[in-house]
Amino acid sequence: MSSPTSSQPNNPLHGVTLQVMLETLVKELGWPRLADEIRIRCFANDPSVKSSLTFLRRTPWARAKVESLYLCREVSKAKAREARKAADKAAKVPGTATANSAANTKSAAKAKSSAKAAAKPSKAPVRIDNPKKPPVTAAKVTPKPKKPSQNTLSLKKKTEDSSAEATAPVNPSVWGKASKD
Repeated sequence: MSSPTSSQPNNPLHGVTLQVMLETLVKELGWPRLADEIRIRCFANDPSVKSSLTFLRRTPWARAKVESLYLCREVSKAKAREARKAADKAAKVPGTATANSAANTKSAAKAKSSAKAAAKPSKAPVRIDNPKKPPVTAAKVTPKPKKPSQNTLSLKKKTEDSSAEATAPVNPSVWGKASKD
């Protein structure tokens, strides 16, 4: 990723061409996983960089998905690099006593292992369906309770009315008048 210039200091994609983005994603993920992550037919059926670039240049929504995936991966790489630098810095801190140096090496080993864990990309595919909405995580989403419809309310009223009628005889001429016992 190139460093931003003074004309666009907050644009992380400044100077990065669509071809570089696509080639980087194909190199890191491969065509099959890229097709799984971004559902575009040109990634799944007979993929090539040239045909994909043609499609992406003509289709703004597809280009936005590719840019979003590229940025997500670049940000995760940058975080991993920072974690590794912090782990290396912690490992270089000299201890004054043997107990301190042993403690430092243990903490440095923990920091390095956490940096390695952060450096590994997650195996779960990240689907980018809509760049305006954040991706859905694996957390369970509880559905909102539905409001009863008019038909449900009228059905409840009918059952309440029928339960009241159930105490009275159906046909008074056949069954006689209801006695109140």
